[in-house]
Amino acid sequence: MRSGMLFLILVILAELFVGAVSAQPVLSLNYSTLPEAPSPGDIFVLQIVVVNSGYAIRDAKLTVSENEDDLAIISDGKEVSYLTINLGDVAGSALTSVKLRADEEGVYQVKVRLSYNYGTGSLEEVVPVVVVDRPSMVVENVVQPVIEPGGCGKVTFEVKNSGGVARNVVATLSAPDGFVVETSRMSFDRWGGEEVRSLSFNISASEDVSVGVYPANLIFSFTDRLGNAYREEIQFAIVVEGRAEISFSGFTTAPERIYPDDDFVLSLTLENTGKDEARNVLLTLSYPDVFSGEKEAFLGTLKRGEKASVDFKLKAGKDAESGSYPFRLTVRYADDSGEMERSFDFSIFVDELGVISLDVSGLYFSPRKVTPSSEFTLSLQIENSGKQDARAVAVKLILPEGFDGKNQYFIGTLEKGDSATSTFDLVAPDRPGEYKIKAVITYMDSKLDRYSVEKEFSVYVFPGESRMEEIVALALLIVLLTGGYLWRRKTR
Repeated sequence: MRSGMLFLILVILAELFVGAVSAQPVLSLNYSTLPEAPSPGDIFVLQIVVVNSGYAIRDAKLTVSENEDDLAIISDGKEVSYLTINLGDVAGSALTSVKLRADEEGVYQVKVRLSYNYGTGSLEEVVPVVVVDRPSMVVENVVQPVIEPGGCGKVTFEVKNSGGVARNVVATLSAPDGFVVETSRMSFDRWGGEEVRSLSFNISASEDVSVGVYPANLIFSFTDRLGNAYREEIQFAIVVEGRAEISFSGFTTAPERIYPDDDFVLSLTLENTGKDEARNVLLTLSYPDVFSGEKEAFLGTLKRGEKASVDFKLKAGKDAESGSYPFRLTVRYADDSGEMERSFDFSIFVDELGVISLDVSGLYFSPRKVTPSSEFTLSLQIENSGKQDARAVAVKLILPEGFDGKNQYFIGTLEKGDSATSTFDLVAPDRPGEYKIKAVITYMDSKLDRYSVEKEFSVYVFPGESRMEEIVALALLIVLLTGGYLWRRKTR
């Protein structure tokens, strides 16, 4: 009986021992810093995660302490050497954090002690905290480029590394479309703390770049002494400037020749040969009092490289004398740099309004001898010996009775000092003799007023060969043939 009771007691104690062993917590501590690479002088966070993969612990307390000269724990804005945080009961995991600040770069030792189950259990670890003097590129001065379209310029940066030593430094200039950087990348193995360097880049602008301000970037990539990689981007501006430049390309008049009392259109051609568009382009025309008509025209916007023509409707006075008259064109416009005004002088010539003198300077027949009822071509050479061009010149023949055929011919414009030939296909009357023909020449002057002039000339119709002459010739031929025949018989 006693042995049975003893065995039972031993079994109960064994079960209690096994249960106590299996109910123990399994603890570990995980750490991280925010930011990952803290910098000297900055407050950073040490995050601590208590991981319990076993039995829940009670009354957990976490004590963080340090004994470093240049490291401090920050609590409620004050520096302390240790800090205890109550976590309570922990089943699974618990997250807490501590604020720290290091005055110098280096690796610091932070002691973390976890006590639990009312002080009966504990876990202690030493956490290394790495503080790196992070490099930082600061542009202290920049000379921003001012470039004309199609031109080039230089941008210069004064850059200071305000942090720790930077290694494997690469500076890249990124420009927008329309710009080309001659050497866009610079490399440095080492860039010391507080060291200042001057970086210059040559930038070219294409011809079609518009005037304006364009954002560009200077990009730095580098590592600290521990190999942590960083990227910093600094923005600057590329300024494209250029003035609009209005030039006067020339003018035309319609009609080309201007006479007194003429209405005409003056077409002026302008071109923007500058680097910016010209806006609010206003043209003002001034001229002598002998002319009248329009004096202003609004063109609007004239883009770079663009041409435009502007028409002014004008009239020359009746009393305008022949000669050149001074005209002045004043062009006012604006661009991004302000308002501009340019003037151009040119001359308009007024021709002398001379008389028109048309005459028949030549008379030709084909064939040269006109016989009764024969077909022939009559050619009249018309000459303008006056001082003005004749327009719409036409010739009409007044034919005597018995003539037939084409009696009208259109010449068109006959310039002063010039001549033209009009031709008429005719049929002569059946009776020989001298016939009078009138040529009526009509024309218009520069004012489109119509005039006419009559010229008279003679046409001779020569007689043809008579019938008697033909009979005599035939009889003579018969006599000759008969005489020849008789002589040949006699000789035989």
